[in-house]
Amino acid sequence: MERTTSSPGGAGRAIAAIVFLLHQLIATLGVLVTAPLAFVVFSDFARLFGWTLHLRDSHRVLTQTPYFPVQIALALLLGWLLGRFLAHRSMLWVWVLPLAVLGCALVAFSSTGQLLLHQYARLSSPSLLPHFFGWGCQNLCLDQLLITMPFYSAGAYSLGAWLARRIGPPSSFAEFARSVNKRRAALAVGLPVLFLSLTSAALTAFRGQTPTTLFAVCANTLGAVVETTLVTLLLVSLLGSTGGRGRVSRWIAPG
Repeated sequence: MERTTSSPGGAGRAIAAIVFLLHQLIATLGVLVTAPLAFVVFSDFARLFGWTLHLRDSHRVLTQTPYFPVQIALALLLGWLLGRFLAHRSMLWVWVLPLAVLGCALVAFSSTGQLLLHQYARLSSPSLLPHFFGWGCQNLCLDQLLITMPFYSAGAYSLGAWLARRIGPPSSFAEFARSVNKRRAALAVGLPVLFLSLTSAALTAFRGQTPTTLFAVCANTLGAVVETTLVTLLLVSLLGSTGGRGRVSRWIAPG
């Protein structure tokens, strides 16, 4: 049940509209902004397996791949987590507005060419589907980034929320947070993540890919701590989103 519609009359509808707008922003703009951070975290741990991702790789994956795998995976994860802890029905419908925008763009494309940057129309495919869903829109393709990608991410966000509703009643994040054994969470999740993050930073410095000055070492260490905090919070929240049924989840949050 939508928890935000319990207020009577117009106040309830206003709150429901605000909640929907917030989920809409998270599913589109939020995913667009946080996807580079997710890519950086992934690349740090990928170095442990000998896979080095450079800045040019981030541009290619985040903005030049028409299927936007990072944004879709991130939106699916966010939809799952928030769906388990909030269970707002409005999360299931955030794809409607991006679909409407995409539909208008598809209709208008035949007469306008590239919608956002007309001066780069020579880089675009004259075909509709490759322009919005394939490799026909090259380089400065804001049409896919600002029209197609929000539809993908909003759809993945709604799918994640729908899957979360299918596994059972929602969990309460406040109750789970109170029940978490902070020491166990730090030992079982935080300490291994910190070790892996520091190892990745050390390997990068050893290979000569980053400076080894005192300032650089301190900056990399601080970055590893911040990264560890974010990843630990994410992993502990994922454990909480299982409803406390997993063995590790019960050990970290026995209450």
